[in-house]
Amino acid sequence: MNAEQLNPSDKKIPNIWDTFASLGNNPANTVQLEEKPEQIEEYNQKRQGRKIIASIMRGDNSIIGQSDVELEKGEEEEFNKRIRFGLIDASSEEEFLLNVRPPFHQKDGFLKLEEKLNSKHYQRLLGITLHGAYGFYNYSTLNQARSIEEFVSIYPTPLDFEEKCQEILDIIKDSNSDAKYQEYVSDMEEFQNIIYGKRFEYYKAFNRLIEQAMQTNDTIELTDSEKESIIRHTKVDGDPFLFYGREYQLDAKALKSLGLEPQTKLIIDNTEIGFSKHFKVNSRDAIIGYTKKDDNYVARSYYRSRSQGIWRYLPDYCTEGDVVSLYGKAYSEEMLNLPSEIQATLNEIINEKPLQINDIDATFAMVGTAKAYRSEGSYLVARYNHALEGDLYQEVDTEPSMDFGNVGEYEPPEELTVPDEYWPNYDKELMCWESDTKLYGHLTNRVYASENNAIKYTMSEDDSGRAFISNMELSGPITSIGVRKNWIKSGCLGTPLYEYARQDGGYGDPSDTKGSYRCMWKNYLSKTPIIRAYLDRNKNNLD
Repeated sequence: MNAEQLNPSDKKIPNIWDTFASLGNNPANTVQLEEKPEQIEEYNQKRQGRKIIASIMRGDNSIIGQSDVELEKGEEEEFNKRIRFGLIDASSEEEFLLNVRPPFHQKDGFLKLEEKLNSKHYQRLLGITLHGAYGFYNYSTLNQARSIEEFVSIYPTPLDFEEKCQEILDIIKDSNSDAKYQEYVSDMEEFQNIIYGKRFEYYKAFNRLIEQAMQTNDTIELTDSEKESIIRHTKVDGDPFLFYGREYQLDAKALKSLGLEPQTKLIIDNTEIGFSKHFKVNSRDAIIGYTKKDDNYVARSYYRSRSQGIWRYLPDYCTEGDVVSLYGKAYSEEMLNLPSEIQATLNEIINEKPLQINDIDATFAMVGTAKAYRSEGSYLVARYNHALEGDLYQEVDTEPSMDFGNVGEYEPPEELTVPDEYWPNYDKELMCWESDTKLYGHLTNRVYASENNAIKYTMSEDDSGRAFISNMELSGPITSIGVRKNWIKSGCLGTPLYEYARQDGGYGDPSDTKGSYRCMWKNYLSKTPIIRAYLDRNKNNLD
């Protein structure tokens, strides 16, 4: 390894690179350096992080034995996405760590580890792990080498020891002073470092990569020239907007004049989508999307559902005279739900002050990208005959890939569940974002994959600890609409926290209403197994 092989961001620390270049993988040499140990640790974690990424992305375990590796273009970004989508998970980390050689693989490894674990605290930690309180207080009577061998047979990697480690520290914390507890925290770190060696270093580096991936924002700020280029290549495929008997055709030039040119873009599953600033249409949040299709872009309208609090695509709409009377729901409104990655991005955008546009222009901008039906009757006939027009119905399946029933056909809440393989894994949070909605107020939105990684659940929770499933999605390809090709009909699993009174199935709470909505928490959602499991996992009170 030499300085030229390092990433530019790594070159901030001068003087010590030549020293590192001569050290290779020898941990004994590393600790001889006394200059800026925190910088040395930072460098090692970055170097190990690159090796983790390259090894997993290329399926090449031999990379672990190299001193360093140069990542290929886009490799780190793809790694981060796979973590966020749950494609790189605990089993991936476990498999990787098992390929890192630990100290106990050396000749007489367990005896050598016994020599290093020579403090009372280390021996007590080993004893309590294997034998509970007896081992903690009678550590000196244990055969240390044999105990170490037993320990690593049960906990071959730090990932396996993770839960037990926290359990032990919690016990120690409850029965010792804070100062003594902090000693054990420090000793537990060194205890694992001694037993696992490089395996522990890579465990910490892997966890750091996971943390960084979950915090990574894939949204890219556009330069002025990029904005202009997108606008020049944008077409608007909507029908003319009717106002006072005249028709007005929306185009890219009009969008720009309203201040709705793209400001940022997101690349998701090789699909590029630009986003405008957000604006209000009759108090409803809206954003113009610019989705890449072939060599051009198509303007799309996204809006936030009041009842679910999530973002959807607007494919079509109905008018009665000059009034927009209905937003199109497609063959099921769940065809229109945007993926969680886009949900998080759009919720970030609306943290900024909305663009000030008058009501007529805002409506024109939003519905001008969509197909128009001049009466609800003509729309419903086309919908019934599966004759709706537009890109959505060409690119997205018109039937669900999974069907959990119809909205409003309520099963008893205690019986509302899914097969075990589709149960959400609440131990693995993929994404989290916060949003403020008119109906619910502040929401915390957390995304979990199902046990078989087929479904992603978005669990939305208000400040009172009441939760509901605001979105369920499959992992199929992203279309040029911005929605996935495959979709789920969630049925009563997707019951919102507040439902229209006319379709609450008798479960709405008449003592908790907001306009035409009734709360579904007391009589329904709080009794469903998936919601109860979520709240139990997050230590919320169901009462």
